[in-house]
Amino acid sequence: MCIVAWLMAFVYCKTHFYRDPGSAFFDEERAFTRQYSAYREEQSTTFFEEASANATKASESPSLCAVFMSIKRTEKQPLDLAVASALQGLTPQERADVNIGVLFAHTNPEDHPSWHNPRLHDLVDEAFTYNLAQEDHTLLHEWETSHNYAHKGVFDYIYSLQHCLNTTESPYIAIFEDDVIFADGWLSYTLNNLSNLRKKLASNPQNWLFLRLFNQERSTAWASREIGGNHEFVITIAMAIPLIALVLILRNCYPVLYRCMDNWTLAVVCLVILPAFIILFYQAGKASMLPPRPGVRAEPFGCCTQGLIFPRSTAEFILDILEERGSGQLDIVLNDIARDQGLTRYAQYPVMMQHLGKNSVRNTVNREAQAVWSMTFEQLSPYQLEQQHLEMNRLRYGA
Repeated sequence: MCIVAWLMAFVYCKTHFYRDPGSAFFDEERAFTRQYSAYREEQSTTFFEEASANATKASESPSLCAVFMSIKRTEKQPLDLAVASALQGLTPQERADVNIGVLFAHTNPEDHPSWHNPRLHDLVDEAFTYNLAQEDHTLLHEWETSHNYAHKGVFDYIYSLQHCLNTTESPYIAIFEDDVIFADGWLSYTLNNLSNLRKKLASNPQNWLFLRLFNQERSTAWASREIGGNHEFVITIAMAIPLIALVLILRNCYPVLYRCMDNWTLAVVCLVILPAFIILFYQAGKASMLPPRPGVRAEPFGCCTQGLIFPRSTAEFILDILEERGSGQLDIVLNDIARDQGLTRYAQYPVMMQHLGKNSVRNTVNREAQAVWSMTFEQLSPYQLEQQHLEMNRLRYGA
């Protein structure tokens, strides 16, 4: 029976955990198949095509100011889809609660195909580009033409944060890359989580750096994918010793049990069956076996800067630090700030944003950029998200 149970568990792992990059059952041929993101792309494309000049805009006091940083891509331009997915499905109360801006990160915005797209301008609250002194404009153009992403990326981040600080009083500021797609109901879910986080940190509200909206399962894997690399054999011994002791006690109290718990059976259980199940547990992958609970949790690790939300006070605080640093890979720079300043980094689950970019802003190779991908996002249920959206909207706005 134990062998049959193990084989059934093995088959289940093989058919269900092929998306988990930390799993021995990871299948690259199937793992990157788009499911929920394809569904959202269809919804968002229709929404974008039907956009009108009378589209609802943000109120004068939105809870969130969000900026999409966008550059021209060599292939399909993702910006329109990213913005549309962020807005599609929002209730009037939600739309009024978020100010959406787009930074066209070119010294000549005419270079960007979406700069003159009327539908995009109808949907967002503001589409803007650099307003700089000639000397700064010249330097920025040099970084742009020389593909100096280390300097220009940090500059664009500073410029986007400063835009929200100067143009809104929003308590939260989000910076998004333009090659992402959002899940239905992302805004109310996120704002409710931010409210819960604020209550949790009421005694020290300035003690956190950001809330991460996107993450990928490679960041949450076990320490090792090698058999034995996660102390499986030590765990087996630790579990076998009390099991043997229990069986010996029971057999001593009830001799009749010896017939089904003889020494041979006990040896097979402790030396074969128990380690087999423990090894299978770890080989199945941490993200599959122990997925994060819904909500927000402190997470000092994590990948990338596809979507980060900063409390306003922190955004003001880190501007000077970013300006002093001047260059670097943003996720590393922000992690350094968090470590040096003792600020907590939080992550939201389930992931409500997917990265669709095969070609990143930093010219990451296709294979590496593709791996910046949330497997669990593709398994989201449209129906469950729709129901959750209604509930989150009711909790926040009472409607």
